[in-house]
Amino acid sequence: MKSRLAVADSVLTRRLAGLVESGLLEKKAYDDGGRARQEYVLTPKGADALPVLNAVVMWAEKHLPAPSDQAHMYVIHSGCGQRTSSADTCTGCGERLTAANTSWHSLTRTDAPVQLATAA
Repeated sequence: MKSRLAVADSVLTRRLAGLVESGLLEKKAYDDGGRARQEYVLTPKGADALPVLNAVVMWAEKHLPAPSDQAHMYVIHSGCGQRTSSADTCTGCGERLTAANTSWHSLTRTDAPVQLATAA
């Protein structure tokens, strides 16, 4: 996550702590075979924010100029692979969008869409 966001450890730690404090993420312990570690997991409250975040991405795409042709951001339903114009339901196949089946894509960041459930 740190390399993808290109932020300092202290900045990432503060941001994650704020998301935990707000109840959008929670820390869960796991053992990687060597030592105990912590992972951040989306809470139900965080999952409920997905349609709002998707709507913000779509609103910005519609109303704000992109800095370049490559910088557009799209919401994609991973299940059918189609871009959607709805914040909560895939306009391609009608399935409800969740963190597990939704990707965001901007060619300035990656060649392929980033699945939200594995973004961390």
